[in-house]
Amino acid sequence: MDIAEIVGYDSALSAADEGAVTAYLAAKYAIVVPPSAPTITAITPGVGTLSVDFTAPASNGGATITNYKVSTNNGATYTALSPETATSPLLISGLANAATYQVKILAVNAAGDGLASASMAGTTLATTASAPTITGITPGDGTLSVDFTAPGSDGGSAITNYMVSTDDGATFTAVSPAATTSPILISGLTNGTTYQVKILAVNSVGDGAASDSVPGTPAASGGGYDTWAAAQSPPLSGGAATVGSDGIPNLVVYALKGLKTDGTNGSPGTLSGNTISFEKRQDAITNGDVSWAIETSTTLDPDSWTVRVTQPKGDATATISYDLSLLGDAKIFARLAVSQ
Repeated sequence: MDIAEIVGYDSALSAADEGAVTAYLAAKYAIVVPPSAPTITAITPGVGTLSVDFTAPASNGGATITNYKVSTNNGATYTALSPETATSPLLISGLANAATYQVKILAVNAAGDGLASASMAGTTLATTASAPTITGITPGDGTLSVDFTAPGSDGGSAITNYMVSTDDGATFTAVSPAATTSPILISGLTNGTTYQVKILAVNSVGDGAASDSVPGTPAASGGGYDTWAAAQSPPLSGGAATVGSDGIPNLVVYALKGLKTDGTNGSPGTLSGNTISFEKRQDAITNGDVSWAIETSTTLDPDSWTVRVTQPKGDATATISYDLSLLGDAKIFARLAVSQ
């Protein structure tokens, strides 16, 4: 006589009991059912990762376990591992640094998703900060004041100080007293000497990535356009905005190498191929009181000019240039803008 067997249960059944029932059915009737719950035994933190050690489900549901799914929000959502993984440990990546997650896992077979494990908390490690960005350097008497934007990531640990380098990153010195906001003042420098400045952020893990290098040249106080203009023969009068008979403002004459003060200059720039360039006057570089920018327009309308490249006050680069071919326009106008 054949006897039909019916097993009934409801949501009040524990996960362990439910797993036992599915294992019983799979073993007795060769029915493929989802696996029972695995057990998380340990979680090892990494930078942006959690490595989950586990023991496999007591029952695979009558079919080979082909993959696992992981949840970092206590089972609200699950993500299948890619590539598929059926052995311990499971690596969860792409997580925030120094953040705590409630981890669950479940096994997958031909019948679908199995029961979820119990939740276990895991906290990722902090790391060093990403690179800050130097936005400008203002020279002073034996000093450089470095403006910057903070790193995009503090690595999961608060920034406690910055370190500065004046030799292009060969050596770094911690700012003292500690400083975490812009600007940073570097002192004890030699006027007229150009320094290649880099900075980096420090957190509890250590030194972060360094910024790009920006040149800066300290200058004694009292220099600048007014001092230079008064020293010309004859002295320039009328102020920095006064335009000479050649149509070039006095400030531009001061800012660019080779321009004369008698109003007889030609075009101040050079065009080599598609690259327009302007050579900067050393006085303006040393005094650090002007900034340079190349702007372009296709129409010459007053509101149509677009800044393409800038060099801030204190930038010690000898030339400012821009490749006009980058714009792809058949007709392009370019000009140099100098400001105090």
